[in-house]
Order: sequence, then C-alpha cells, then structure tokens
Amino acid sequence: MADNVLAVASVSFSDSFNATLADCWTKLEKKSIYASPDEFQSLIKQVLSWDIRSLSQRSRPHNSIVNTENDIRGNSNTVDLDDDQDDAATNTGGEGVSLLSSDIIYHLTLEGLDVSYRMVSDGNVIVEKVTLPSRITKQL
Repeated sequence: MADNVLAVASVSFSDSFNATLADCWTKLEKKSIYASPDEFQSLIKQVLSWDIRSLSQRSRPHNSIVNTENDIRGNSNTVDLDDDQDDAATNTGGEGVSLLSSDIIYHLTLEGLDVSYRMVSDGNVIVEKVTLPSRITKQL
C-alpha cells in the first residue's frame, strides 16, 4: 500500500494551547457536542492528522518571496493565510519578504472555534491556540 500523501507526520500542541482551550471551553461548553475539552482536543488531532490545506496552499513554495502590505492586525511578524485570502500576506513593511513554512498560520473552524496551527518541517503540525471568532464573542 502506498503512503498517503495527505497524512501528516505528527500533531502536537503548543504550551499555551491548553490555556486558550480552557478559556473558550468555559464560554461554549454547554453548546458543544463534546463532553470535555479533552474530547475536543482529540477531534482537533484527528482532523489535523490529515493535510487539509487546499492544493494551492500545499504547493505554494514557502521559501519564496511574498509581497506584503502594511499590517492591519498590530505589527505582527507572522503571516496569516486562510482560504479567503489565499495569496494575501500581512507584515510590517510593504515590501517582499521571504517566508518559511513555520511563519504561516493556518486557520480551521471546528464547533464554531477558530483553531490556529502551523505546518512545520517534515509534515509536522503544531496547534497554536483556539479562539472565539469575534462574531461569537459579541453574542456572549
């Protein structure tokens, strides 16, 4: 049987992940179909154990030069690329910048929560944090 090209090597969680999950869980636990934060974390791991990025995101050379525009999110040096803005990058300069795969943050929405993660070397995934989307925060 051939190796599955969509399988990732590993899924791990950042040191701050559990704190962000606990914060979101206290606000949404009664609306979730999952009984605990651990069950929800298991779901995240199951979903991200496959490379769910679009074909263009997978084939984009991460070490290439990406044109950037002024950062409207607070002068962060990381770049957020999501499906709606596949080729848009934000940084602090307005000039081209070389990106490494670990500089790109991808977003996944599960149970109405925004899961931020990075694809790092050799197909490893690091889940950074979980946040409430602003539209949900306003409703609470």
